[in-house]
Amino acid sequence: MIMIPRRIAVLILSLAIILVFFCSFLIDMSENNDNVNTGVRVLKSMLDSPTLRALSVPEEHHDRQLVFIGDVHGMYDKLLELVDKLNFETTPEMELVFLGDFITKGPDSTKVLDWMIKHEGRVHFVLGNNEFSVIMGALDMGLLESKMLNNEQGHDVTGTFKKSHAELAQQLNPSHYTYLFKNAAVVLEFDMEKTRQRFIAVHAGILPQDYDFERRHVILKSDVFSILNMKFVNEENSMETSREKQTKHWKRWYKLWEKELDNHHTKEQITILYGHDAKKGLNLRKYTKGLDSACVKGGKLSAMHYMYDPHSNSYKETLVEV
Repeated sequence: MIMIPRRIAVLILSLAIILVFFCSFLIDMSENNDNVNTGVRVLKSMLDSPTLRALSVPEEHHDRQLVFIGDVHGMYDKLLELVDKLNFETTPEMELVFLGDFITKGPDSTKVLDWMIKHEGRVHFVLGNNEFSVIMGALDMGLLESKMLNNEQGHDVTGTFKKSHAELAQQLNPSHYTYLFKNAAVVLEFDMEKTRQRFIAVHAGILPQDYDFERRHVILKSDVFSILNMKFVNEENSMETSREKQTKHWKRWYKLWEKELDNHHTKEQITILYGHDAKKGLNLRKYTKGLDSACVKGGKLSAMHYMYDPHSNSYKETLVEV
């Protein structure tokens, strides 16, 4: 047997440990680079053509329940309180739809994401302006500073990016980014085939110009900045949207739907569910349901629960708050 001097053995062991850590570092770097590259592709793709996902609920699955949840903003305990009140864990036919801004501002954004990933098969989401900003925070800051992500409508999409977004971006792990990138969408459209009802989930807003009434589906003419940020729209030019009212010609975007659907010769049953507008708060109207009730600022966490009612052959809504 060859005897290795103690000092040499210690040196070999130390080098082996360093090699293991170095290989682990390279693997982590590779994963991070993959996520950054994927993130760049996702953002550029969404800016060129906002991502829409259309989901059909067949007649034979009419017992499926949908729950649309307003802005959680990292309030993990509130989320657990809500899903407990809904009996989510014991109701397998129930699916949740988060209306964006489920992370940032609150104390437990990573816990919220972990919970969503754990229940991925029964959870859907649209990106909010804050998720979009956190994804930007995960990318090369040079990309932001060069304004490469400005869209063709002229909106500076980096304008809502804050230091807090970059800080949260550093806290998220590769599995969080994989989940966000894989499921990234700014609009979700649910077609309930049995009743012909249509539920459209969006973070800030969507306009009648984004819907094809003849073909009965969303077509998205608005840009991603508008979909993630709009509160007002210029009646004289509906391609112009803003978070603030500019002149007397600027109206709340949801009022255009009331005008359009009340005057439109259609039996289309459209309901748009959104968050984003905490200042306005809970805002339940005929065709639109605003569900951001400022949970992160001490308000309630609001959700709208839809369940099939055989007597009326329609999905009835129930407001659930904690």
